[in-house]
Amino acid sequence: MSTTRILIVEDDPTFRRRFADIVSSHPGFTLVAAVATRAEAIAILRARAVDVLLCDLGLPDGDGAEVVRQARRLHP
Repeated sequence: MSTTRILIVEDDPTFRRRFADIVSSHPGFTLVAAVATRAEAIAILRARAVDVLLCDLGLPDGDGAEVVRQARRLHP
């Protein structure tokens, strides 16, 4: 049985932890990573594909929309 691979990109540590806990508790989901910055997210996307990207648009090191664009470019 395959699971849905999820990457969380959220700079607020409380929200990031809550989202990660929800994803981790679901048997059909695999938490690939929960990161706080655009740079961390792009590094993960370069290393592996994800099925779902939950991304904050206002990140401390840039626009979260760029993470979405990179995800689309790297894993169409």
